[in-house]
Amino acid sequence: MYIVKMVNVMKKPTLKEVADYCNNPEQAQLFYLHFESIDWMVGKQGNKHPMANWKSAITGWIKRSKPVSKIDTALANKGTALSDRLWVRMTEIYGHKWTSSFTSTPLKSWVNVIEKLQPQMIAKGLERMVTNSIKTGDDWPPTLIKFIGYCKPQVHGINSQMYKPHVPALTKISNPEVAQSAIEKLKRMVA
Repeated sequence: MYIVKMVNVMKKPTLKEVADYCNNPEQAQLFYLHFESIDWMVGKQGNKHPMANWKSAITGWIKRSKPVSKIDTALANKGTALSDRLWVRMTEIYGHKWTSSFTSTPLKSWVNVIEKLQPQMIAKGLERMVTNSIKTGDDWPPTLIKFIGYCKPQVHGINSQMYKPHVPALTKISNPEVAQSAIEKLKRMVA
């Protein structure tokens, strides 16, 4: 007589499902990328088996992980160069996708830009990068230009007045008749 053991096969979650469940975008992405890279297998070496319940697994993952605020504020700590700390952080988030795209040591082009940014800008950039990755489902690392965009202040909300582009005023009207004609035309359009 044979005994057949029934094994529950878990449906692999999407990054969005994980993020929605745990309400912690950074940890959700780290969890998702880690288990996606090992095909959702758990257990010790030699005794690997498919994960049965990803919701239980992420609960334990978050309990064992550092709070995100401590991770991001580590960027502001003294010690190694800011670009080195960012490189480690990006490797933690993206794994082999980061190192195969950008090597395991900071590229000079990144170093030149990152060392000019404030640590708070980089921490905000990391937060926006992860949030965007979850919204779009894109789990590939950003280019340097894209990451700089994440780090820069966003132009919306209350602070948008501070970031309006400068438009120089006309200092001299080259043709008063043309200017008057344009003003009259605008008045008719508004009326």
